[in-house]
Amino acid sequence: EEDSMDAQTYKIYFNSCALVFAPSMDAIRGLGNVFFIDDDEVEKTFRAMVAEASSGRQLNYVLLSEQTEKSLQDFKAQFPVIVAAGGLVLNEQGQILTIFRNGYWDLPKGKVERDEDRKTAALREVSEETGLIQVNISEKVGITFHAFSDEKNPVVIKETHWYRMNARMRGELKP
Repeated sequence: EEDSMDAQTYKIYFNSCALVFAPSMDAIRGLGNVFFIDDDEVEKTFRAMVAEASSGRQLNYVLLSEQTEKSLQDFKAQFPVIVAAGGLVLNEQGQILTIFRNGYWDLPKGKVERDEDRKTAALREVSEETGLIQVNISEKVGITFHAFSDEKNPVVIKETHWYRMNARMRGELKP
């Protein structure tokens, strides 16, 4: 059984809104605009949040749970999940490499292909999206979650695994 002291906080973003699985009130300190929900309201609330997200309001819905990992897994089982991987790419000066895509600055990432491990996918995606050839990958730095809609599904969860990387960058990069 999971010890509540080890429970992590998870956030699933949709535009400027978030669904938060938190082990305690301390874990959500400073979050602002918080609405608390019960286990049986999570899926319904998230679907309503997605439908309302275009309003521009920044709302956070919080499920307090000592077993945040289990709550997150139960929630994700209700939706299609895409697993992606990407890189937090640093140069020798400690600057972070970003890409400009679809009108936003973002970190390079993409879908993990069948029969591909996450580290390999992260390296491939960073190379494809930035043009970098020599990239060194080190430790995993975290997982992020966000939701989006596509042609087939009103809600899809994207689970992105992030790795620290470094590269020697000379001159201007061209994606």
